[in-house]
Amino acid sequence: MKLLFIGPARTGTTYLWSLLFNSRKNNKLAFTLSSKKEHYYFEKCYGRDEFYDSYLSEFNDSENILDFSPTIFHLKDIRQDIIIDDYFDTIFVIVRDPLDLWRSSYKYSSNDPSYSFAEAIRKTLSDGYSYSWLVEALNKNPLLINKIELISFS
Repeated sequence: MKLLFIGPARTGTTYLWSLLFNSRKNNKLAFTLSSKKEHYYFEKCYGRDEFYDSYLSEFNDSENILDFSPTIFHLKDIRQDIIIDDYFDTIFVIVRDPLDLWRSSYKYSSNDPSYSFAEAIRKTLSDGYSYSWLVEALNKNPLLINKIELISFS
């Protein structure tokens, strides 16, 4: 079984990955987890023939993969292709209330005096934080509803 977790920045992917990674180290997890939360295989070679072999090698050729690739949200040209891909059995999308996401983005970047709350909202809406592309993919491919699960940590 191949499980893929995606979500825009500031939604808890690092937290969840670290919990599972520590469980894996104690032999309490039946899935293979990458030693790096973000391995960037999708950015490097998704869509090329070598992707699947290269990707599988990151997980020691295991049949049970648990992958965290939040950067998929920012891959505007291929993100819909990735979630449609039959390679993944289930895709978990981590969602966060937009106001909380904007607030978190603003606080995270508040060291920059020129960065306003309005800029945080604009940035999160335009830089891959939006879920609108996912809604569009579901509209085009209604069967994806059987493959996608939503997670919220609110």
